Amino acid sequence: MELLFLIILIGGIGFWAIKLYNRLRILSEAVKRSQSNLVGELKKRATLANQLIDVCRGYGDHEKLTHLTVANQNQDNGDAQQMAAATSRALAGISYVAERFPELKANQTYNTLMGQLQTIENDLQAKREALNAEVERYNGYRASMPAVLVAQQLGFPEAAYFSSDEEGLEAGANFRTDDGELLRAQFARIGKGVGEATKQIGNAAGSAMKQAQASLSKPADAEPQPESETEKNQPPPQ
Repeated sequence: MELLFLIILIGGIGFWAIKLYNRLRILSEAVKRSQSNLVGELKKRATLANQLIDVCRGYGDHEKLTHLTVANQNQDNGDAQQMAAATSRALAGISYVAERFPELKANQTYNTLMGQLQTIENDLQAKREALNAEVERYNGYRASMPAVLVAQQLGFPEAAYFSSDEEGLEAGANFRTDDGELLRAQFARIGKGVGEATKQIGNAAGSAMKQAQASLSKPADAEPQPESETEKNQPPPQ
């Protein structure tokens, strides 16, 4: 009976843990997907800034403008953060050159690229809001009961919101989870605990059964037989 209760209890806890894990995993993947979309837009912004730098090189003060290194797919989000801040500084330098040389503003290529830049900036704003919405949804569920009790142990850290200030532009771009490794470790510990508990219950049940069998096989003490009338009337031996 104890073994059956233990199996049911562990099965219920396991079902609850799997359900909670799957929900956290879905929400965290949504954060990562929105984050990836935003980083992709930042790369477009940096590429466009390089094209504007090429246009500005025909005018004075172009020596202050240097090409940006656009993060490729193999670079992590920390590189994308640096790229975003460098892009903002480059665009500020381009605006400075345009203010000093009005003929640059009359350049058709410059105007076309600036129009594309405005579109990208609008897309960035939309993707930033989408990312923050996913972060809010994920953090809200993570902070609720009972997820708050086990989220960190399962490898789901709190996600940071995407800041719009220039210095901390990608505050939330380093969101990572290590849920897979931690989950395997948790299940390994649970499995080990179940095995030990089952072994202990089995040993206890075996000992109880042996004791019961020994008690049943032990012969009962013979009860004294009552004396017959003849034996009662016999005289005692001399």
